[in-house]
Amino acid sequence: MDDAIRARRIDDGDMQVAFAQSNLAGRAKTWALGLKLHDPYAFGSLEVFKSRLRQTFEPPRAEFRGSNRTLEAQAG
Repeated sequence: MDDAIRARRIDDGDMQVAFAQSNLAGRAKTWALGLKLHDPYAFGSLEVFKSRLRQTFEPPRAEFRGSNRTLEAQAG
């Protein structure tokens, strides 16, 4: 995302967030639009947007490792 923003020379923080949001789909898009609907300033910067997106959709590292072990055990 950062590379695409730099390539397009998007310098304004609000425009960076808008560009990032425009590339979302499915649950992530619904989540972001819902937050913006309730609070137009929910994402103060691109870094805040990316951080909140990660917190919401990225699985915790310990949980991710555990699921890999479960899959390995089932496969073996």
